[in-house]
Amino acid sequence: MKIASLGIGALAVVALCGTAEAKRNAYAAGVDVQTTSGTGCLDSSSSAFTGVLQYDGLSGKTAALRVPLPSVGLVSTQILTVTAGLGTAHPSGSFTWKAVGPSGTLWNLSGTFQVTVTTVDANSYVFAMSETYGGCTENSYISATNLKPK
Repeated sequence: MKIASLGIGALAVVALCGTAEAKRNAYAAGVDVQTTSGTGCLDSSSSAFTGVLQYDGLSGKTAALRVPLPSVGLVSTQILTVTAGLGTAHPSGSFTWKAVGPSGTLWNLSGTFQVTVTTVDANSYVFAMSETYGGCTENSYISATNLKPK
């Protein structure tokens, strides 16, 4: 059974802490998978999701994205670690991605990503993301706006 997941390579998900800093860096995120190619893709082209992104700006070493999938009883979580391009609009690196529900972990995988970050204003970003895992490559857009505007 193919489950529409959340292919937003490089954007990772972490639990949002109770700190003011974590809340300030929480974004409502819309994810639109543009294309997929190869084998073993968890998403399909034209898949769309909503979730919460924790993003610390261009200088952030990690990013996180959590997407609830209530129709299948899962939460999809990606954790991205920037290994090149830190501080630029073109970071890249590695990510882990898992989905967990009442019956346990459905998948737990890793891969690489590249992203182009467009700053819309002090509270919003658009990310053009490419992620590769297993034999699959997914290209997505993520639009994000701050849940606690500055």
